[in-house]
Formats: sequence, structure tokens, C-alpha cells
Amino acid sequence: HILNLSPPLNMEARWFPPHVAYTMAKFGMSMCVLGMAEELKSAGIAVNALGLQAILGHELPTMWFIGVILIYYMIYPVIMYFSRSSKDILIVSLLMIPLLVSLRLAFPTVHYFLYLYYMVFIGGVLSSSMNLFFDKKYERYMPIFPVVMLISLLAEMKLFNGGLVEFLGFSLQNLLLTMAYSVTRDLFAISFCVIVFLLARSVTPLASTRALKFISAIALGSYATYL
Repeated sequence: HILNLSPPLNMEARWFPPHVAYTMAKFGMSMCVLGMAEELKSAGIAVNALGLQAILGHELPTMWFIGVILIYYMIYPVIMYFSRSSKDILIVSLLMIPLLVSLRLAFPTVHYFLYLYYMVFIGGVLSSSMNLFFDKKYERYMPIFPVVMLISLLAEMKLFNGGLVEFLGFSLQNLLLTMAYSVTRDLFAISFCVIVFLLARSVTPLASTRALKFISAIALGSYATYL
């Protein structure tokens, strides 16, 4: 039995930009499954493809994730190369924003989620460099995060009706609207991550070694499945 990890063949245009090469590769794998299944049928060898769509029952509109993460991986060493402190990281990260906007203007296929989650990415880099979650001098600021999460959620519901603002055009209005939405969504996401981490840190000392191994296996498995 041969099992391949590839998606159902779907020729809708939305599956191709801005990752046409990746889509071609994955669809090529799916076509190999169809061909090999017929070719090896007489030998009693089954050939199947498994995609997350088959598990969840619908197509996952998450292929933008690959391109966004790739760009973040490219940005990270540049930020760290020019940074010697947490303050430098913040300054260099802000200076990168005009470059990212220029990338969108030059290549309209760049997904607007690149900007939507940029501050979450920078928040992760800063918290790691500052040892934010383990340094006791920062603990007095932790109660701020639940308040920030609630305010950002209310702002998103009030300003954007809980919907998604798409940066489709090139007007200044669209850019400002996208940036405003990005700030509220990023504040919510960062606060949520911090709260979950703090809860996990408080529960961890109470769990047994066997329970921690079990939880770690589930966490790693779910993360790998999402990727």
C-alpha cells in the first residue's frame, strides 16, 4: 500500500497564485497517485492520496501560509544581523515595513496576511530575545494582556464587524484600513498566545512526567499535522 500526501485536483484559480510552483508540484503528486493506482492494480498494490481536506470534509484555504512563513524566514536573519538589542530588533522590524509594502505594490499576488501577522511574528522574536516569559521583572506586566485582548476584540467587532478586511487595491485608504485591522488582530493574537503560555506554565508543575510526555506528543502531532 502506497500512501501519498497530496490534495484533491482542483483547477480553481484561487489555488494557484501566489504559489503556482508549489501547487503544480502537489497536483503532480496527485496525478501520480491516479496513474500508479491504475498501473499497480493488477499487482495488488493500492495507491492512495491523503489530504487534510479528506479529514475535515472541505478544502482548506491555507496555502497562503507557506509563502508568508517563507518570507518571515527570509526576514528573520536580516533583522537579527542588524540588531544587537531588543530595541534594535524593534527599530529594524519597523524599517522593514516600507520594504514589505513595496513588495505588495510590485507583486500584487503577495498575500495581505503577510502584513496581518507581521507584528505577531515580531512579537515572537522580541519575546524570545528578551526572555519575556521567564524573566521575573516582566511578570508585573502580564495582567495587561487579558485587558489588551478584550479591547482588541471589541475594536475588531466595532470597526470591522468581525469581518476580514482585504488589502486588494493600491489606494492609501485600503492600506490604512489594512494596517488598522492588522493592529487589532495582532494585539489579540499576541495577547492570546501570552495568556495560553501563562496558563500552561502555571499548570505544568502540577502535572506528572507521564502526563507531560502525553501532552507534548499531542502538541507536536497537532503542529505537524497543521504544517
